[in-house]
Amino acid sequence: MQSGDRVCLIVNNLGACTDLEISIIARDTLLLLRDKGIIVERIVEGRILTSLEMHGMSLTILKIRHESDIGNIDYTVDCKHFKATKPIYSFTQTNN
Repeated sequence: MQSGDRVCLIVNNLGACTDLEISIIARDTLLLLRDKGIIVERIVEGRILTSLEMHGMSLTILKIRHESDIGNIDYTVDCKHFKATKPIYSFTQTNN
């Protein structure tokens, strides 16, 4: 990735992290990406895919190539095992 790229950041809690820990990781990652000039369009965080209450997390950075990618990220699903935090947060480069 390079400066100017638009991305969605997915912060997955593997099960045992506190919401505070995940929020700190999300914020630090957001700031790191902004420092590199990467535009974070969306952040999705939550217990999306867990691992037997493991204390840890995973980060996924999805490069947005087309406007339809944003629509797919924002699309609401009703899935028993997909527990992302709602709403999906929308950010612009000027937010703090």
